Amino acid sequence: MIDPQGSEQGVVVTRDDKASIRPVTVGDKVGNLWIVTEGLKPGERVVVDGLQKVRDGAIVKVVPPSGKEGG
Repeated sequence: MIDPQGSEQGVVVTRDDKASIRPVTVGDKVGNLWIVTEGLKPGERVVVDGLQKVRDGAIVKVVPPSGKEGG
């Protein structure tokens, strides 16, 4: 997700299923996916769909990956 100032952001889902928007640094692009080099930790749950609607602190519905690319 890119904010209006042009910096990259990721949305992490907290343990209580709330969105937490934070800055991230991306590296290379592989296919249609970007490698995040800073800002996320292994094992964190991230929002991958509906980014236009999510707001910081909002409760999100967690849906397990469907097994598609990246899931």
